[in-house]
Amino acid sequence: MCTGELIFPYLCGVKHSFPMKSKILCILLAMFLALSCSQQTKTAKAILDEAENIVEQYPDSAFRLLNTVYFPEDLSKKQYNRYVLLMMQAKDKSYRDITADTVIFAAKAYYEKKNDAPNAAMAAYYCGRILHEQKKAEEAAEAYLEALQWADKTDDYNLKGLIHGNLGSRSL
Repeated sequence: MCTGELIFPYLCGVKHSFPMKSKILCILLAMFLALSCSQQTKTAKAILDEAENIVEQYPDSAFRLLNTVYFPEDLSKKQYNRYVLLMMQAKDKSYRDITADTVIFAAKAYYEKKNDAPNAAMAAYYCGRILHEQKKAEEAAEAYLEALQWADKTDDYNLKGLIHGNLGSRSL
């Protein structure tokens, strides 16, 4: 006799007449799956919040924390783009290779479309960082200038300083 016979009688080849129990079981299973998906969203939000709080001072810790998000592409668009931006920031600040992290360009487009100046500025800055690391100086300068345009709409003087510093280092 199959051990799951009482729970999943049709899967075990036993044909009892439990249509009501099967329906209830299907409903419970659907509810469980829905709850687990919403739980992942809540967990991802908590992880993103914590990573954002520590990325400036502890980028390695933020990087490790962000790596605990399984299947980030399954997050909502808003959370996914936030994840991409935070991951980029954590990798760059912890001196990891960023040359292949071109997904930040899509995040930049997302934030520009939303007219989200602080995040568009940050994403444009990291586009410049990638282009700089790829030895594309002219394109990097254009990205930094675009980042500066977005940053001028914010009060983020730290980011403005980073942008100016990278534009200035190009002049040397």
